[in-house]
Amino acid sequence: MKNLIMIVDDNKDFIFNLELLLTSHNLDVVSALQGKEALKLLETMERLPDLIISDILMPEMNGYDFFTKISSNQIFNQIPFIFLTARTSPEEIEYGKKLGVDEYIIKPFSEDSLIVSINNKLIIRRH
Repeated sequence: MKNLIMIVDDNKDFIFNLELLLTSHNLDVVSALQGKEALKLLETMERLPDLIISDILMPEMNGYDFFTKISSNQIFNQIPFIFLTARTSPEEIEYGKKLGVDEYIIKPFSEDSLIVSINNKLIIRRH
């Protein structure tokens, strides 16, 4: 069974391109346009994602709030979580890391390094 990755980002074009990249690396993908939608989706999924990739700047529920909700949920808090964002200030990177995300990747990003990060998180999760 392929690993399932959840993408949470308010940019439909970005989601489409990231879905193409991930599916070309033999990963299944599900996506949501912001945090609230992603939470609703998680609550109804028969199979939870193996990893979540989320932007930070999104309407209604930003990535920080989404991650906080995920972290406080007994079922979802074991899912590896990567911020993939254009937020580059040292304060924001530090804040994301203090929240406890598994990785903080800045856009634009190297496709190869993103795939390596995803694969590393998936390997760690299996152990």
